[in-house]
Amino acid sequence: MSDSELEERVAAAISDQRQRDRYGSVMTPWLDSAMADSFRREQIVLARAAISEVHRWRPLDDHAMALGPIMLGWAGTGFEPDKGFWDSTTQSWGYLTNEMAFEPFHRPPTHWQPLPAPPQL
Repeated sequence: MSDSELEERVAAAISDQRQRDRYGSVMTPWLDSAMADSFRREQIVLARAAISEVHRWRPLDDHAMALGPIMLGWAGTGFEPDKGFWDSTTQSWGYLTNEMAFEPFHRPPTHWQPLPAPPQL
């Protein structure tokens, strides 16, 4: 899915949910095309903001420990982001090796973000 298709889908979802919240159902579009274009542009702006919030790097905190696998990053190091999780037994951030054994990262991560959704057919 392209970025513009994602923006369109998120904008439509925002629009539909706002209409459900306000009117109890999704209403048909306005006949006034100028008003409809203005409304659509507003929804695209909201969609871009929502998408950028999902993909924002967040400072690592206790909340992230409870999330399971997430993307982890290391600010100022040049390290590539990597999928990892908090292991309460070793009290460290790490990953699973090919042998399915926990391996702690050599340097603690500083930031995190949710994993992307898996591809769909």
